[in-house]
Amino acid sequence: HFGYHVLVAVFNWMTGISVIALTPIVAQLLKAGMALAAAFLAEALGARRSGSVVTAAVVGLICVFPAYYVNWGRNTQLTGLMLLAVLLGIIWLWCSAPPRWPTAGLVAVLAVGLALAHYRVTLMAAIGCALIVAAHGWQARWRWGVWRQRAPHMAGMVLGALLLISPWVWHVW
Repeated sequence: HFGYHVLVAVFNWMTGISVIALTPIVAQLLKAGMALAAAFLAEALGARRSGSVVTAAVVGLICVFPAYYVNWGRNTQLTGLMLLAVLLGIIWLWCSAPPRWPTAGLVAVLAVGLALAHYRVTLMAAIGCALIVAAHGWQARWRWGVWRQRAPHMAGMVLGALLLISPWVWHVW
């Protein structure tokens, strides 16, 4: 649960505002970020721009969650869920377009951020990404050649994330 606390510490370092005062402020910023991340995911999944605006409004203004996470003190999980929505949207877009290495690098960085934010959400992300790739491959009827073309990028995502997270794993070990 390291990611949220680092985020608060960075805001403290940049602004000089006390950590005690910043904790609920950063949580509210994450709530707004969650609405934007949900809108991005909705648009990536095929919603029109108006659909993503409605998604942001519903998530940000109407839904009990993520608002209750702030009151409940589940800020680390809120951080992870925000990154999860962005990660799943980018994986969906990656499946829909020709694979590109910058996207693989972005996925690796997001996966590491997610792993540092919340471990259970990381497990959800691993399952979700695998299901998206498998479902998209089945729906688009990817042939063996398409899987072979995408395999190095998928391996790069996983290995890149493992390489980036290895100093933290070593430190914890």
